[in-house]
Amino acid sequence: MQNLLLAHRYFHFSLSRWVAAWDSQAPDERDLERLFKEDIFPRRCLKWEFPHSLSEAREVHLVLMERELRMGVKYVFEGSMDYPAALLSHIPPERRPAVLYTRGSPLPSEAEILSVVGTRSPSPDGIDAARSFSAFFSLLRIHLVSGLAKGIDTIAHRENLNRGTIAVLGSSLNDIYPAENFILSEEILAQGGTLLSPFPGGQVPLPANFPQRNELIAALSTGVLVVEGAEKSGAAITGKLALAMGKSVAVLSSDFRTPFGRGAVRLAQAGADFVLDEEEALQALYARLGGFLTGELPLGGTARRKRSFNLSEFCARSGLDIPPAISLLQEEILKGRIVRTGPDRYQSKV
Repeated sequence: MQNLLLAHRYFHFSLSRWVAAWDSQAPDERDLERLFKEDIFPRRCLKWEFPHSLSEAREVHLVLMERELRMGVKYVFEGSMDYPAALLSHIPPERRPAVLYTRGSPLPSEAEILSVVGTRSPSPDGIDAARSFSAFFSLLRIHLVSGLAKGIDTIAHRENLNRGTIAVLGSSLNDIYPAENFILSEEILAQGGTLLSPFPGGQVPLPANFPQRNELIAALSTGVLVVEGAEKSGAAITGKLALAMGKSVAVLSSDFRTPFGRGAVRLAQAGADFVLDEEEALQALYARLGGFLTGELPLGGTARRKRSFNLSEFCARSGLDIPPAISLLQEEILKGRIVRTGPDRYQSKV
């Protein structure tokens, strides 16, 4: 995989495009020589002049690789056991990163992750909402993924630090962007979180990088909460990508005459759910989660006497985290053992 890693550092390609071009998943020396002589794949925009030869490229690659390994960077190749299953399920092969660059803890499963995204310039209400919703999700042991940007992303990461927050970058791991969040990135690692990037060391952080970052955020999470985002913002793009993947998206209501309000309305028109509070957001974001637990309903005696309960009470009684609890609730509703009596209100029928 060393040759593939070298090629990926200097050229844009997915593994499917590589295989289509070379009929091989691992380039040999002749392939690499051709790469630097012919326009086969788009060249990356580097922080220095593009190498004139393979030998020059290899020298720089080894220096950067040594630096990355000292930093604890792991290379996750498509096709390996560590490559996130969510990316295989939700991103087309031609857009899927051939290599992911990661630091920190392994990624949890898709069902354990929600995304909280929003504007870099939030309103006071947006700041309060981002803190409140992110803290609520964190109390329920949900991992939050976001983009390490200023504003809403930063708030989400900070509120989720003790739960292993996940930052997907639009830059390389050795060139944190924005620079002011370098300290936050180190705090994420120190508290068991994860940094992830599809971009190799040496690449300039370009505006064109961020759509790919947004697609990864959408793919990795069960659902996306857009706190505030204008119609054409990165947050809105992330929400639309998630909807296209068949995922749940929640938006907060806002004055439709404002840019954030219009962005929320457009997402709702595309299929997102307006939510008023944290419990509603939780219900909306896990609404499309498929069942993956079986077994008897783990309710105590009071619930079995047909008393109503909410999701938090169900989790406390069952000892389950939010994702499996919602899955089990859905299963019991389908079996007719539980009915939903209102927003976040349930009642046992047995």
